[in-house]
Amino acid sequence: MRSIWTGHITFGLISIPVKLYTAVSSHRVEFSMLHKSTGAHIRNKRVDEKSGREVAWDDIVKGYEVEDGQYVTFTHDELEALDVESMREIDIDAFVEISDIDPIYYDATYYIAPQEGGEKAYHLLVKALREGEKVGITKFAMRQKEHLAALRVSGDMLVLETMYWPAEIRSPDELEGLDKRPPVREREVDMAMDLVDQLTGPFEPERYRNTFEAHVKAAAKEKLAGHEITVAEDDVDREPVSDLMAALEQSLKAARAGRKPQLPTKAAAAKREDDGDATSAGSKGSKDSKGSKGSKGSKGSTGSKEPAKRPHGKRWLLDHTKDELLEIAQDEDVPGRSKMSKEDLVEALAK
Repeated sequence: MRSIWTGHITFGLISIPVKLYTAVSSHRVEFSMLHKSTGAHIRNKRVDEKSGREVAWDDIVKGYEVEDGQYVTFTHDELEALDVESMREIDIDAFVEISDIDPIYYDATYYIAPQEGGEKAYHLLVKALREGEKVGITKFAMRQKEHLAALRVSGDMLVLETMYWPAEIRSPDELEGLDKRPPVREREVDMAMDLVDQLTGPFEPERYRNTFEAHVKAAAKEKLAGHEITVAEDDVDREPVSDLMAALEQSLKAARAGRKPQLPTKAAAAKREDDGDATSAGSKGSKDSKGSKGSKGSKGSTGSKEPAKRPHGKRWLLDHTKDELLEIAQDEDVPGRSKMSKEDLVEALAK
């Protein structure tokens, strides 16, 4: 792993030579821009807006706008010279309780490792922060930008969390709805706490996966195989909860059974109303036909319907939980389903 910054952590008269390393790497789905007709890549160019000509990197400088349309230019060396001390030092200004920091301030995470000769002081700081349950607050410069940061312990090493400056945090005062506080009954609070307790457990990040990336890969595979991708109708407009207690009771019942309840949508609610109207009309019609004299052929009719066909392909299956996939596999009599993982169930049902 290559370091992105070298310098010193300082507090009091102690100076620790360290290196910074990026702690995370993004795995988000990347799309290329292509020409719709030819499939060729679309390239972005650095163009001088006056001449219309492309400009090489060597001919580009950074400009700071002091007035409308008036810029002062800086070279890389000039920017480096603006604050030499913070460019090479992580100077701890104070130690605070980690609970004092609202997570909204955190931005990016970096690993910190000691350089040769700084190992003892490094691990001394690790032990002091861990046993004192404290976080160091500092500011330092990196990539021509000064950062507010928190120095904390993770395992047996130091981690640096860059933070947003207070002026960068937007105030929620203008958000709509926060000023409305309908009364909440004690029974509702107790039920909500029971639901939280039922769903409480250790944080297991490996349980979670990027389903959008899986959807894209599955859709790309199906398109390569010549299948048409069906665009699902947007049905995420949730129906507001009209009976909070009933919703809490159903949620708690589902949590105790180890399954995830399906959130109601406006479209689903409308369909239930239509189905209810149709059922009422059908019941009325059956009652009328039962009393009529001329209905000879209705005796042998069972009224059975063909089972509805489920959508084809992995994309639809990936939206389901493992328990839901097991139910589908049971309906389709998939052999060995009880020992399958979610991924195995998707593969088996996609065939």
